[in-house]
Amino acid sequence: MSKKRQQQHAEELRSRILAIAQQIILEEGLDAVSIRRLATELDYSVPVIYYHFRDKSELLSCAIREGYRNILNSVKQPEPGLPPDEDLRVSFKYFIESAMLVPRAYKSFILNVSSELLAESSVIGDGGEEQSPTLAKIISTLEAGIKVGLFAPCDVKLTAKACWSAMFGLFFRLIVEPDIPVAERDMLIQRHLDIMLKGISA
Repeated sequence: MSKKRQQQHAEELRSRILAIAQQIILEEGLDAVSIRRLATELDYSVPVIYYHFRDKSELLSCAIREGYRNILNSVKQPEPGLPPDEDLRVSFKYFIESAMLVPRAYKSFILNVSSELLAESSVIGDGGEEQSPTLAKIISTLEAGIKVGLFAPCDVKLTAKACWSAMFGLFFRLIVEPDIPVAERDMLIQRHLDIMLKGISA
């Protein structure tokens, strides 16, 4: 087997390990993941898993971070060229709708409080805009809206964090209260966005 093929095989196996770990996390929680179980599921020996991951802690950290990124990457993006206020409205709406499609994944990955994930996903702390593409997008949209007179001048970083946190709170409640009728849920989302956008309008 060529070196290139060996590397490709190793990457494929590592991806399979992470995929199985993520599935176990989704269905049974973090505590259900073990190196031995993953080896059994893959029909490989335990040392094969340790070849790819130093220990269980590293494996879980990678699985959680990758799950988090996959969720963010799956969120539909607004059409380019929308006015800044409509861009914010559509972006937040898509994020919430995405959460409602895979609530267990959001609970397992977005709401995970492991220090490894928080190091990557922290939003409201110092430097959040540097590590969160979502927050950076909100900031740039606010800046564009201020420039054309749609939004009132403000501390854009602080305002972006406040908007994100408010939206996050709404979708968290919708996840933990899944039996709200769709029509009522949609009205709640729209009203939430109306209030938020009115609060930052010029």
